[in-house]
Amino acid sequence: MRTSGLRIGRIGGAPVIVTWSWLVVAVLLAATFVDGFAEDRTVQVMSAISSVLILFITVLLHEIAHGWVARLSGVGVREYLLTFFGGETSFTAPMPGPGKAAATAAAGPLTNLLLAALLWMVFRVTADDSVLPAYVEGQTGAKVHVIAMVAVYMGAFINLMVGAFNLLPALPLDGGQIVQSLVWRLTGNRERGMVAAGWLGLVVGFGLIVIGLLETRRRLTMTIWLILIGVTVMQGAWASARRGRTALRAASRTVEGFIEPAVAAARTTPLADVAADLARGTWIVVTDRGAPIGYVDPPAAQTALAGNDQTPLDAVMVALPRGVAVPITLSGVALVQSVAPYAATTRLLPVVDTGRLAGVLPLTPLITGL
Repeated sequence: MRTSGLRIGRIGGAPVIVTWSWLVVAVLLAATFVDGFAEDRTVQVMSAISSVLILFITVLLHEIAHGWVARLSGVGVREYLLTFFGGETSFTAPMPGPGKAAATAAAGPLTNLLLAALLWMVFRVTADDSVLPAYVEGQTGAKVHVIAMVAVYMGAFINLMVGAFNLLPALPLDGGQIVQSLVWRLTGNRERGMVAAGWLGLVVGFGLIVIGLLETRRRLTMTIWLILIGVTVMQGAWASARRGRTALRAASRTVEGFIEPAVAAARTTPLADVAADLARGTWIVVTDRGAPIGYVDPPAAQTALAGNDQTPLDAVMVALPRGVAVPITLSGVALVQSVAPYAATTRLLPVVDTGRLAGVLPLTPLITGL
C-alpha cells in the first residue's frame, strides 16, 4: 500500500509520511497562535512557527509510541502517517488480543501527557517575571527569553491537547480504540467493540460541532477547529460502525449455509453423460487431472443439450480461477475475506472437504447484505 504524501524518513524500517492534508492543520494552528499572542509581532510570528514544529514532533512521538508498544506485542509497523486528523500508525496485522490492543492505543496519548507534565515543570522553573520589563523595553536578550518560554509553554499545551483529545471515547481516536478493546474483552467479540465505539464516536463528534457553534461569537478560529474535528470524528466513527456491523454479519456466514450440490466431471465428458444431473439442477464442476477448471450452469447447458448432447463439457463451461477452492470448514470473516476478491469475476467457487468436491459456493448470496 502506497500512501500519497511526502516521505521524510524511516523509523524502525517503517516510512514516515506527511500527507498533504497535514498542511491544513499547520496553517490553522499557526493562525490560532498568531491570534492568541498580541502586542509583539516577533513573538507572534515565532509562536506560529514553533507551534507547527512542536505539533509535528508531538504527533510523531505519539505515533512512535504506538509503534513501539505494537512491536512489543509482536505486531509490525507498516508506516507512520501525519494526516489532517493528526497521525496514524498502520500495522502489518491486527492486534492479537484486547489487552495488547488497549495498551498500544493508550501508549500514544500517555506519552503526550507525560511530555506535557515535564514541559510544564520546565516552564514553571524557567519562567521569570523579571524579564518582562526588559522585554517591554525591546531588549533582544529578553525577547529571546520570552520566545523560549512561550515555546516551552506551547509544547506543554499542545502535548496536553493532543493527549487529552486522543483519549476521547470515539473511534478512530485512541480513546475509542480503548473502548473497543474493553467491549471486546467483555463480550469476546472485536466487532461488537468496533460498533459500540463507532456509535459513541458519533455522539462525541456531534458534541464537538455543537460546542464549536457555541464558540462562534467569541473566537472564530476555535469554532473552525472544533467543527472540522467534529466532522472528521463523525466520519471516522460512522465508517468504524459500518465496518463493525459488516464484520458482525460476516461472522454468521458459513459455507454449509450457502453450499449448493455439484458433481465433478472431466473436461472431455460429453454433456449426455451428465444430463440427468443437469436436469436436477445440479452444478457440474469441470476438472482437468482432478483440478477444477470451470463449471457448467444447468440452465445454460439445457440449450447445448438440445443441439448436440455429445458436446464436451469444456466447450460449454465457464472458466474458474485456477487452483481456487473453498474449504467446507471456513466460516465468518475469514470466509468472506477469502472469497470476496473473486466475486467480480466468477459466479461461484468449488467447495472441498478433505480434498474431495463437496459442492459449489455461490458468491453473490454470500456477500449480499453485508
